[in-house]
Amino acid sequence: YKVNGGTLANLSEDVVYGSYFKPATPAKRGYTFGGWYYDTGKGYDEEYCNDYYGIADNVTLVARWNVISYDVVYNLGGGINGKNPTKYTVEDNFALADSVKTGYTFLGWSTSSSATSASYVGGNTINISSNTTLYAVWKKNPVATPTVQIRNNPGTRTIKYGEILVLTADVSNIPEGARIS
Repeated sequence: YKVNGGTLANLSEDVVYGSYFKPATPAKRGYTFGGWYYDTGKGYDEEYCNDYYGIADNVTLVARWNVISYDVVYNLGGGINGKNPTKYTVEDNFALADSVKTGYTFLGWSTSSSATSASYVGGNTINISSNTTLYAVWKKNPVATPTVQIRNNPGTRTIKYGEILVLTADVSNIPEGARIS
């Protein structure tokens, strides 16, 4: 048997001339078994997939594989990202792109909707073997709380983000050319 990247417990069998046998079924991650084919040295001829095969000579059987296509759904959680593929096979090799969301830092992707850390980060190559939903993992950016201090005036006053603070100053006694900031 030539398993073409698959696995099979025994790669050869002794079968009595003139008897019938059923070839074993190999396995390969990400593929379905497409049958055994007779190796003529010029390509694959006859299919010997699911039936019993009569032995009249030494033969080499070659496994044929059909790649499985998986769906990948991206839950962006309010973010924007259109660069990641929605179909994936084990033959594909792509790196996940980052997502963007105003006011948040993108931490990466997770297979859990409640994740606080990422299983995959942007640029990682993904390797899945079933239909999968990936969830964007976000960290809220801190909102700056500005502090204003007026010199020659004791203390500070904290204002909330977006609050309007009106300052007035008497500039009548400032020397000419002085910088006010």
